Amino acid sequence: MPFTSSLFLSSLTVRNTELSNRGHLKVKVWGSFFKENGAKAFQEMNYFLAAFWYSQALEAAPTDATLLSNRSACYARMQRGSEALRDATECISLRPDWPKAYYRAGAALNILK
Repeated sequence: MPFTSSLFLSSLTVRNTELSNRGHLKVKVWGSFFKENGAKAFQEMNYFLAAFWYSQALEAAPTDATLLSNRSACYARMQRGSEALRDATECISLRPDWPKAYYRAGAALNILK
């Protein structure tokens, strides 16, 4: 009976979906895991660790403007203006209509002045 539990069956379904999507789901799940850990570390004011987790998430989703914005905020909190500006600039190129991207760039430039 333990192998017919709903938890086991749902894990098989997830695993089969993962295999059929050739790893796409796996990347998405890991990206979410990294992003959640980044958010938690940021809330705990551990900006170095948060930047690490957002960097890991960006490996899974390199064009995610939100992740770049979040990592830019981490760098800004650590007074690392160049890195903050680099991420903010990339964020602007991905989402030129997003005001928060420009805010991140302004915060980074303020550190560099």
